[in-house]
Amino acid sequence: MKLSAEFAKSLDFGEAAREVVSRPLLELPLLVSERALGDRVDILAASAAAMATAGHTPSMDVIAMPKRGYGPRPIGILSPVARTIYESIVGRLQPHLPTPSREQGIGAHRAFGVDEGRAADVRIVDMDIAACYEYVDHRILADEVLMQSLDPEATRALSELLGDLFPRTVGIPLLRRGFG
Repeated sequence: MKLSAEFAKSLDFGEAAREVVSRPLLELPLLVSERALGDRVDILAASAAAMATAGHTPSMDVIAMPKRGYGPRPIGILSPVARTIYESIVGRLQPHLPTPSREQGIGAHRAFGVDEGRAADVRIVDMDIAACYEYVDHRILADEVLMQSLDPEATRALSELLGDLFPRTVGIPLLRRGFG
């Protein structure tokens, strides 16, 4: 993945770096790499910007994490630089995307299937894609992100980054409890 210098300037690497060093991955403790960079967010942001414009191939380690009732699941652990690049691209797209269903509160989910007086032909099923993150197809995701955001450059950057991380063109990084 190689971002143009102009596009990289439109990304908020500083905010993404602050997010990376302050928020642990899933239920893991804050990793030593993030703790070591805690007071050097500026260096992490500058490194991410430099790597993104230089054609950086991101690194990812895969660990097994227990999944309630289903055995272990693979979790990709991105390097701090790769997470910063990913978070900065997602941060640019975020204002144009719908609110994740996990942020709507449990009441909305408990009401699933309850007749609220709506006609049957207007009901929509909300699927929790974070639960099947390893099966998300990059082409379908890119089509949906482009339709929602109308930002082809950010969509292309996200697709290229995901393609570098997941060469089979399926899967998204699971970075937080709510959603990748």
